[in-house]
Amino acid sequence: MKVSVIGQGYVGLTVTVAAAKAGHRLIGFDISEVIVKRLKEGKTHVPGIDSNELLKLIAS
Repeated sequence: MKVSVIGQGYVGLTVTVAAAKAGHRLIGFDISEVIVKRLKEGKTHVPGIDSNELLKLIAS
């Protein structure tokens, strides 16, 4: 299933990661260019989400 998540703050990023782990194809949106840039680099601002895991999910 293709899923879009608007907002990649604490709730949105957590939902995005959970859906990606479940095998869904994701598109995450955020208005903050800083957050988008950091996420593309695999850097997370949300406690409990591992940066290495995030990079693997982005690459898959």
